Amino acid sequence: MLPTFRNRVFAPASIRSLRAGETVAITYFLYTAMLASRHRLPLALIVTAWLVPMSLWVLAAIETRYSRKWSSIARDWVPLALILASYRELNWFAGPATSHWNNLWIGFDRLLLNQLGLRAAIETLGGAVPGTLELVYLLLYTIPPVCMAALYLNGARKNSDRFLFTLLLGTFAAYALIPYFPSASPRTAFPNEDLPHYASVWRSALDPGAGARGCSTSHAPRSRKYASARETSSIMRS
Repeated sequence: MLPTFRNRVFAPASIRSLRAGETVAITYFLYTAMLASRHRLPLALIVTAWLVPMSLWVLAAIETRYSRKWSSIARDWVPLALILASYRELNWFAGPATSHWNNLWIGFDRLLLNQLGLRAAIETLGGAVPGTLELVYLLLYTIPPVCMAALYLNGARKNSDRFLFTLLLGTFAAYALIPYFPSASPRTAFPNEDLPHYASVWRSALDPGAGARGCSTSHAPRSRKYASARETSSIMRS
């Protein structure tokens, strides 16, 4: 029965309008649209939230009906951009700087970094280790396109939908929990507190992303780390 289910879910795109990964994405954006309505966000955000899944479904249906090679390839890559869109969308559900969740999270951080001495251990060799960790975190954002490119280069494009299904399911499952723990970024809730003793060029690249272009909820970086694990798992399964 399981092989039959897998064959149906990952059937060739030519015989179904929605690929498995697209189904996951549309389901997630429908979920966030319902949350936006429930939280009574500004009307413009609610309308945008509902337009996203509807537009994805319409575009997928049109591409299936009038499919071309370039458009089929685009459907492999466009879902990767949806991860960034969903990441940015989490800003809608960010809590105030005074949220009790902020004190809870910063308490864990201070216990680990200060009381248990992790900060001192990391900075023992100066800025080398902190800079390396920040570079590794920055590289997390390159994992999805690199994995997709690896499938293409190894002649395994037929497994791209399986990869996207695993990737998006894991990523969006983590993102779906964030609105239930509304909090603000430590940069907002605790400005100029608990700063590292060393600042690398990678940190200067990360800071703007956490402000103007990134997500202001404190859980988002944790979710990205979980998503990176799912990315590794999904490429291994493909």
